[in-house]
Amino acid sequence: MRLALSLAACLVLANLPQPASAQSFEPGDLYLYTPAFDGISSADGAIARINPVTGAVTKFLDFSTSNGKRDQVAYDPFRDRLIFQGGFIPNHTELYLADALGNVTSRGFAGVAGPGTHGFAPRGDGNIYFLLSSALNEIQRLDPTNAITQLLNATGTAPYNPSGWHMGQVFAMEYHPPTNALVLGF
Repeated sequence: MRLALSLAACLVLANLPQPASAQSFEPGDLYLYTPAFDGISSADGAIARINPVTGAVTKFLDFSTSNGKRDQVAYDPFRDRLIFQGGFIPNHTELYLADALGNVTSRGFAGVAGPGTHGFAPRGDGNIYFLLSSALNEIQRLDPTNAITQLLNATGTAPYNPSGWHMGQVFAMEYHPPTNALVLGF
């Protein structure tokens, strides 16, 4: 039951406004980031596509190294891409964007002991917020030009740093458009 809850937190539903084509994600597509696609190992994994009609599961991207955290993949409608952290080389992960054909582009944070990312929260306008697990209270932002910056406080002069909690305690983050707020799950 615990594994099912963890995997369910990584499920992505892609609802797209643009017409469907072989080169874009289809409305209703389901993608699951799982660190244990090929067995019980948490060192290898994949992003699987689940056919919403038949329930058939196919491997979309195969990793040599995966991250065992929750909330590991999200769909960004601005780029028509999935964003995730994984690795195609053993013991090496990076932050990636993937198109519907499985082509990936690295966005950084590479390295064997590099920081883990999770909690991807696309805003729909090209900004994607995510948690950087290796630091205290650090939220990063991938902007529409693909630059990565740290989320700053209301004055814009220092990192946003709420007291009383640590990113290691946060297992999910979502963007809430009506309030222009990030909602954190502990």
